[in-house]
This record gives sequence, structure tokens and C-alpha cells, in this order.
Amino acid sequence: MVHPNGHFHRMVKLYDPVELEVEAVAAVVSLLNDVPALTVGDVVREANMPDRGVDFRIDFDVGGSSHILLAEVKTSGSPRTARHAIDQLISYQSRQAAKHGNWNPALIFVAPYLSPQVREMCRDFEVNYCDLFGNARLVLPG
Repeated sequence: MVHPNGHFHRMVKLYDPVELEVEAVAAVVSLLNDVPALTVGDVVREANMPDRGVDFRIDFDVGGSSHILLAEVKTSGSPRTARHAIDQLISYQSRQAAKHGNWNPALIFVAPYLSPQVREMCRDFEVNYCDLFGNARLVLPG
């Protein structure tokens, strides 16, 4: 888009958090559905979870073994926001493990766009990621 003064401006879509979460669930479920031998089970949104430390949880099955994917969704994929989301996911995972013993769900961070720097940060913390531009990393148990 060219502004009247002749400068180019990128169009940035501003996401409503609720709308973004709906799109995030759809994107992650689609990603999971692309994994052979994986069956997606229940999707539980934050409002229905006892400890609201993550935005949604997806139960899935791989080869007869049940697993959980915990997701945190942010309207920005900036490095600062990503670090906060990663910390939230890891903290929630630790709190639940303390309550339930051997509990090791997969973690995923979702935002409209994740830069190469943020994607590398997610890999460094062993957190999966998905953005609405098709950038994704999904490493799951089994």
C-alpha cells in the first residue's frame, strides 16, 4: 500500500484475542491432522480449565498412547511476548507436574506471525510453534 506521501506501509491485521484463539485452535488442529497415525481428541479452552495457565489444551493419541498439547496464544509474536508465552507454558507444565507426578505434555506457542529469531527461541526452549503464515514446528511424543 502506498501512503499519499509516497511511502510504503505494510498492512497489519489487528487481531481480536478471541478471534485469534479460534484461528489458533484451527491452525493447530490442522497441523496435528497432518501427522500420520495421530488422532485428535478433545480441545479444551482456557475458560473450561481449572488452572488457567494456558489458552487451550488438545488431547491426542499416537499409536494407542494418549498425550496432551498445551497452547499459549498471543496477538503479538515479538521476542518479548514470545519469551513471556514460553515462560507461561513451562511454568504451567511445572505446576501441573508437581500436582500430578510424571506429566510431560507437548507445548506450543501460537501468534499471527513468528520471526526466524522467535522460532529459534522456541526451539531453544523445546517449545513447538505455529503462526498463521504457515511457519510451524511440531515435535511430539511417539
